[in-house]
Formats: sequence, structure tokens, C-alpha cells
Amino acid sequence: PPGPVQAPRSAAIADPFSTDGLMSFSKKQEGIARLQPTAR
Repeated sequence: PPGPVQAPRSAAIADPFSTDGLMSFSKKQEGIARLQPTAR
């Protein structure tokens, strides 16, 4: 899908299990994304 491809940060948040190494990072970004969807 072109959606997640354009937004790799969203893909990481959508599939945190896809990258165990970035699991913690995704979790942190997930909380930030919920508060600020425009934040990197």
C-alpha cells in the first residue's frame, strides 16, 4: 500500500512487531503520534 510506504513512521507504529529492534521506539512514537499526528 502507498499509504504506509510514504509514511515509514506510521508503518513502524502500525507494525511494531515487524521491527523488534524499534519496538521501544515505535511504542514511544505511538504515544507521540496520538498526541501529535503531524510530529515526526
